[in-house]
Amino acid sequence: MREWAELHKYALTVLAHAFLRRTGGGVDANLRLGRVVVFHLSTERPANAPPDDNPGVKFTLCNTTLIDAEQAPWFRDHPQLADADFGEPGFCGDAVDMKPAGFLPIVCLAEGSKFVAASYFPMYRAVRHPDDAPREAETVAAFRDITRLFITFINSGVVFRLPSSGHPAPPVAGNMVRMRKGWKWQEIRTTWAVILMGIMMHSEGILVFETTIPVTELWTRFWRW
Repeated sequence: MREWAELHKYALTVLAHAFLRRTGGGVDANLRLGRVVVFHLSTERPANAPPDDNPGVKFTLCNTTLIDAEQAPWFRDHPQLADADFGEPGFCGDAVDMKPAGFLPIVCLAEGSKFVAASYFPMYRAVRHPDDAPREAETVAAFRDITRLFITFINSGVVFRLPSSGHPAPPVAGNMVRMRKGWKWQEIRTTWAVILMGIMMHSEGILVFETTIPVTELWTRFWRW
């Protein structure tokens, strides 16, 4: 599970920020209250998923919840779970030159199994809006759409990396391809919209967004918040 979580760290940090940004109080309040973000996983794989042994689709991300520390015994009972940091850099929004507001406990939990991975993600305040500013309905809807988008990408084996040009650019989408000595990340050289269209063409379900904002603009609104 830790391998899966490390591969998808960038996307998971996006989801964590989206969750806290649309939650009352924002980043600071949730850090102060010691809350924990839980990524609920399943070992069942979507019908359109890549090959079984592809490390990017070992688990399906079903849901994300925010719980109080006393509801998360993993850190108390197994502190070694969070000893190792995930290696890939994560999302920081437009706060490139700022220190994180704090570190959020996160747990990846596979329902119905003993698989657990835990760590701490650096969390960044929004740059252009007060952390506790009231969210307009359209903003909350856009943040929920970002969540839908990235969960869809993750469950389809899309793995994001920080662009070589730095944080302000959109993350680079790729997937894991088999090589002689295992699996290697390879960039998908097309737009997010085309990637999403390909996913939807082979999906049994329908992805419904709350807004009509194009995916690239949706991303820009989110990271520049």
